[in-house]
Amino acid sequence: MGITDEGKQAKIWDAKEGVCIGRRVVDEVKEWTEPGKGNQQVVRVSYSWKLVDVPGWVDKEAFSSVKGMNEPADGAMTLVKTNNGWKAN
Repeated sequence: MGITDEGKQAKIWDAKEGVCIGRRVVDEVKEWTEPGKGNQQVVRVSYSWKLVDVPGWVDKEAFSSVKGMNEPADGAMTLVKTNNGWKAN
């Protein structure tokens, strides 16, 4: 796959980052652990996410191998409770 001359002129492609075709949002929180009672409250969260705000010019079938494009994708992260709320770690 390559970028067209029009794409080069529009400067939509970054050699390191590629091109943005949407943003991730959580689709469903599947499970989480309860915070411990130690000095630091930590939880592990499993969830699914999907892409939203995908531009109309994106051919979703051509990009069907991109995670989250047509079906939710699985994810997991650790959250730590701080004095400013929960933070992804």
